[in-house]
Amino acid sequence: MSDTRYVFDNAHGETRERFPALSDLYDDETIRCLQAVGVAPGWQCLEVAAGGGSIAQWLAGQVGTSGRVLATDLDTRFLESLADPALEVRRHDIVRDPLPDPAFDLVHARLILVHLPERELALAKMVGALKPGGWLVCEEFDSLSMPADPVLHPDECALKAQVAMQRVMAARGANTRYGRDLAARNLSSQIGVVRPLRHHQPGVRRVMLRQQTRAPQRTFT
Repeated sequence: MSDTRYVFDNAHGETRERFPALSDLYDDETIRCLQAVGVAPGWQCLEVAAGGGSIAQWLAGQVGTSGRVLATDLDTRFLESLADPALEVRRHDIVRDPLPDPAFDLVHARLILVHLPERELALAKMVGALKPGGWLVCEEFDSLSMPADPVLHPDECALKAQVAMQRVMAARGANTRYGRDLAARNLSSQIGVVRPLRHHQPGVRRVMLRQQTRAPQRTFT
């Protein structure tokens, strides 16, 4: 992915307000997912497209000094001020740059694959970076599954700003229903265990994927 294709470039002036808003909206549910996979002291974690760093910082507190969190982004300006001995910040393009193989107990990505035209390549690289038994936790938008429907309710209407944003994102190669697509796919041949979580926020799908340590199996909750 090139920097110019990403709709929400970190260089934009509004980014300083956007990152705290995203944390307020999504961090509680993200942390619930990460707790569910059992993040613990000593874990090696990768936070892809770490943004403002709130989840990377939380992970660092969980893994402690015996663990490590690698927080990556195309633009790390909002990560540089984070200070924790377990946390490393690295400028990295998940599509073009290599990842250690295999190195991580956990790889987490939130609201990034939806924006990447090369999302399948990025997903495969994250899977390849997992240790046997490691977890990939993906959280992606499903923005098209609940459109306004004035036939069902006359007060419902699509906001012009939302329609415009959908068009801009589509023009940049985004797939705004990728969360739904990912949750529905059978990835057991790649991972071993596929466990889509019930999501509590409209428009976001959360999927936990575990690298196989034995014969592939598939479970859902």
